[in-house]
Amino acid sequence: MIKIFFLLSLALATANSAGLAHGQEIAVPPITGQAGTEEITEAALAASYRLLDSTNYTEQVKANVYPMALTFFNEGLSQTAKKAGIELDEALIKNLRSAMIEELGLVMEEYTKKTRIEAAFIYAKYYEPQELNRLAEIYTDPVMQKSIEIGPKIQVELVSLGMETMREYQPQIEQRMKDVVEQYLAQIIAEERS
Repeated sequence: MIKIFFLLSLALATANSAGLAHGQEIAVPPITGQAGTEEITEAALAASYRLLDSTNYTEQVKANVYPMALTFFNEGLSQTAKKAGIELDEALIKNLRSAMIEELGLVMEEYTKKTRIEAAFIYAKYYEPQELNRLAEIYTDPVMQKSIEIGPKIQVELVSLGMETMREYQPQIEQRMKDVVEQYLAQIIAEERS
């Protein structure tokens, strides 16, 4: 699951940003924004980068990805072992976690660079330069800085809570899916017999 998450994220991040780096001259393609017909301007893109810098974007991505990846990894590992009816050795789990962290470290610099470029385009698509500048000001407020700093910790706790809660409903959901498949197959068989 983690591998799929990162492959999708990397694929999305590289779709329009191959070869771009912050500070380079960029030919900005016309992109329709939420309002309808606006194009991304160089001023909006520059303001987007200022906004991302005000939120410590690169550090925030790193602060979010590691704990979230490990949360999903732990859950996926637990569910896989449970479904297989096996108990994994703690040494193996430790080695798998270490390998996961090592792999994340190898891709993190490139990942944050590419997603930063895409994030700048996304913000520039929906906001005017002056709005982005105002957001950057807001993000320098000490309460916002605290929110940015502790956000990853809160997010991990909320995701863990959500996973715990969903575990309670998982048997019910799995049974419902099984019932739907069985009903569908029974209907196909009945149609083939008639």
